[in-house]
Amino acid sequence: MPLSSPLFTKEGAGKQRLEDCASLPDANFYAGKPPTRPGTEDAVRRIQTALQTLGFKLAVDGVYGSETANAVFAFKNSRSPKILGPGQTIPDKVVGIGTITALDKAMGGSPSPPGPPPQPPSPRPRRRLGPCRRPSLCRRPSPGPRRSLRLNRQSPGISSSASSQMNLAWPVTR
Repeated sequence: MPLSSPLFTKEGAGKQRLEDCASLPDANFYAGKPPTRPGTEDAVRRIQTALQTLGFKLAVDGVYGSETANAVFAFKNSRSPKILGPGQTIPDKVVGIGTITALDKAMGGSPSPPGPPPQPPSPRPRRRLGPCRRPSLCRRPSPGPRRSLRLNRQSPGISSSASSQMNLAWPVTR
């Protein structure tokens, strides 16, 4: 996501370095990391300025030392929800994609564009409980005392030994 706050998008040596940090996982900042990329000092200065503007106490000197790392940790811990990397349970002191994006947003950058709208849940198929139109009346009765009636049905021309039998059962109500 491109950065959009005035502090991070103004021309200068650190602009490209901050854009790289916002899009490349290995372009992060942390204490002790040698400044091998051009514009690192200016980018760190801009990060320090953002943190200072947001109320964190640190010197703006362009060096990502322990003071800057502690301010980054405090910033990440103060957000709701906390800014965490994959598998983290507590914030670290690294400025990576998530941190630079949150700093950009806090400094007046445009929020990330909304994603696609959530899909409505698919309707659950309604279970028919028989020919009844009112499911509350079609529910199976709870087990309890029951009375049974056994009927023999004879059809004309069929002997009684071949007659079909039906068992009917219903709950006892009082």
